[in-house]
Amino acid sequence: MDLRRAQKTQLYFAKSSPPFINHKGQTIEAAQQVNVLAQAQSIVYLSVFIMKCFNVFAVKARFSFPFGRQTIGNPYNFTGIFAGACLGIFIIPRRCTSSLALLSDGQGIPREKFR
Repeated sequence: MDLRRAQKTQLYFAKSSPPFINHKGQTIEAAQQVNVLAQAQSIVYLSVFIMKCFNVFAVKARFSFPFGRQTIGNPYNFTGIFAGACLGIFIIPRRCTSSLALLSDGQGIPREKFR
């Protein structure tokens, strides 16, 4: 609910955004908002990358088992996946802070999981 309200106003998640106060009364400063946005974008990128990696094998297999000889016979598939993973290392931030827990509405992952 808090994130929907923040998204509708279009004032938050920028370097110059005002402090955001969630339903628990916690204040989230602009730097934390930018960090949360970067982490969320990174997770979306990672999930799309993983889906595309599985899609490479599913398309090659068509209607058979996706790990047969015809599927893994092309080394360029693995080269492309490896290159995408290397690129992802530079795109996806490696730090994981508790800033995502500040935006949690209490129904998701408990705050202790981020520490």
